[in-house]
Amino acid sequence: MKKIQNRVIALEGFDGSGKSTIAKWIAEKYGYEFQKSPSENFANEREVFDMPNTGMRERLAFYMGDCLRLSMLLREDPKKKYVLDRYYYSTIAYHEARRKGVTSQLKKIYRTFYKPDLIILVKSDFETIQRRIKLRKEKAANDSLFLSKKLFNKIYVNYQNIIDTRCIVIDNNEDLKLVFKKIDKFLK
Repeated sequence: MKKIQNRVIALEGFDGSGKSTIAKWIAEKYGYEFQKSPSENFANEREVFDMPNTGMRERLAFYMGDCLRLSMLLREDPKKKYVLDRYYYSTIAYHEARRKGVTSQLKKIYRTFYKPDLIILVKSDFETIQRRIKLRKEKAANDSLFLSKKLFNKIYVNYQNIIDTRCIVIDNNEDLKLVFKKIDKFLK
């Protein structure tokens, strides 16, 4: 069986599910460059775009910046591999949960961007995510916008409906060593 090359791996899942932790581990273990979303340059501005009164167009423009950045990075060095702690699938999954019917519009916009070779959908139960978010040093606007059991369930259903590339689902309620072992088995 021929090994599949994963030039771009994107981790998707609810805020607090463990995407960044797992992405950093993949970067270190497999020689990927870790890319945070939104990038450090834009992270300080995220709250402005995540406010409830910010229009959909402005929010989408903000999050498209990461897609454009990845496209530029891929052109700069065709041999480099990247692991992302989220990509455009999150934008669609989250926004569809709050405003039914935006998925078809978003898919049209985003299909022009690079599609990751592999999506790792990181799942944790709602109580675990609530606990992790409370432990964060800073509260993100996204937490107050989307942190409800009803939206949580809708967002995970949306992920399952929109991911259109190779995908594995990882349960991150377990011991992190077991999670790493499962991912390691898949990526080797």
